[in-house]
Amino acid sequence: MSINLQIVYQFAKKYCNLLKNYAGGNILKKIISIALSLIIVITASLPVTVQAQTYVESLMSQGFPQSYAEKLEKLHNKYPNWIFKPLITNLDWNTAVNGERSKHSNQLISLSATNDKSMFCDCHSCLKNGNYVIREASNWVSASKTAVEYYMDPRNFLDEKQIFQFESTSYDGTQTKEGVEAILDGTWMHDSLISYLTTGQSQKTYNSTTKYSDVIMKAAQDFGMNAYYIASKIKRRADKCCYCCKRLYKPISRHL
Repeated sequence: MSINLQIVYQFAKKYCNLLKNYAGGNILKKIISIALSLIIVITASLPVTVQAQTYVESLMSQGFPQSYAEKLEKLHNKYPNWIFKPLITNLDWNTAVNGERSKHSNQLISLSATNDKSMFCDCHSCLKNGNYVIREASNWVSASKTAVEYYMDPRNFLDEKQIFQFESTSYDGTQTKEGVEAILDGTWMHDSLISYLTTGQSQKTYNSTTKYSDVIMKAAQDFGMNAYYIASKIKRRADKCCYCCKRLYKPISRHL
């Protein structure tokens, strides 16, 4: 902490000289005035320190509960360019959970998903003669309230892999063609011109400049959709298609 002693000294000297000229009942008033002047001088010469708002506090000021903000801070420390915005639903938690469970026999969970039996509904209509009632296939049963609460609570999924289920599907200026290409990497669409088959089964390109990433970016801008979301969905479909093709053609190739 630094104090401008020279200024304090000059003021003190000035007012000490003035004191010599004061008399009678005005002395106390003048002394108080001097003291206040000195306080103002000293305060003005002190450096002003403003406490910077922490990242958790900045998230809480946006509307995030502290329990959310503390988890998001860990992601922010690792990925400082990620932006988190709250979606305020104004829904009561218990009302939302009960609404999700109505009718609760429609909320299913696989018996092989966990060994925690608290995740399976054991009410009289879901557990009979000591066995869970199978709702679908061979091992899908009704989820308990505990299970529904777990999967509805975003705090259970605020890690670097599962948080993308909360990613905005809206387009914004942060999405780039380079980002789309990074998603398409490993597929036949990566850094490739659009091509197609004619009715005569000959392959042609759409034009000499337009790539798949260009079309994805244009579609995102035109319809206000997240370009990365579109690219991820297309890649997932393409991967499934390739997988099906491999399953179809591999057995045939053994006989050729």
